[in-house]
Amino acid sequence: MIHTHTLSLSFMLFSFFFGAGNLILPPLLGKHAGTTLATALLGFATSAVLIPIAGLITI
Repeated sequence: MIHTHTLSLSFMLFSFFFGAGNLILPPLLGKHAGTTLATALLGFATSAVLIPIAGLITI
């Protein structure tokens, strides 16, 4: 693989997992969840961890 392709894929994966949504959304979810924090964490983990990993496995 060409070095520029490796660099491009590295930036793509970084933004895929650590985009602005993953920096802003978790504290906001925790603030608004209140007593349903476990449900909010489960939903966030599904959308921010499991779905991206499934996308990588699919590719």
